[in-house]
Amino acid sequence: MTAIESLTFSLNLSQGILLGALSDLTEGDLQTRAVPGSNRLCWQLGHLILSERFLLGEVGCQYPELPAGFQEQHANKPEITSSETPLPFTVADYTRLLKETRSVSIATLGKMSEADLDQPNTGHLAPKAPTFGNLFELAAQHFIMHSGQVSVIRRKLEKPVLF
Repeated sequence: MTAIESLTFSLNLSQGILLGALSDLTEGDLQTRAVPGSNRLCWQLGHLILSERFLLGEVGCQYPELPAGFQEQHANKPEITSSETPLPFTVADYTRLLKETRSVSIATLGKMSEADLDQPNTGHLAPKAPTFGNLFELAAQHFIMHSGQVSVIRRKLEKPVLF
């Protein structure tokens, strides 16, 4: 197995876990916080979409435009993260945007060479992800980390345990 194959597997697996955890949620469930003070599920999903586009924009991923207002509505600002105002996006919207974003990431990775993965990341996350390959792995792990938070929300909502 090559590094590109391994990273592709990680990106697909983490996406499958996250999308599986979202598969039976409702629009109302998107407003749920695992605990007081934590981020609502809708914000977390928007954060994942925006973060991947930011992270992998560093390696040349060309993502399609997001819906108008999406970036502002999912900004990492206290007045946004603490808001209780419902966002205008559905589970299907978030699922579609997660898939579109991840699809571009995987397609870009597929066009790279093994040597490309060793290129230095000169962006602000270089201390945590010093190479392009590390950025792809960080994107995969980011989905996994938030899948854990989705799992807590699922339990709070008394949804079936999936994983």
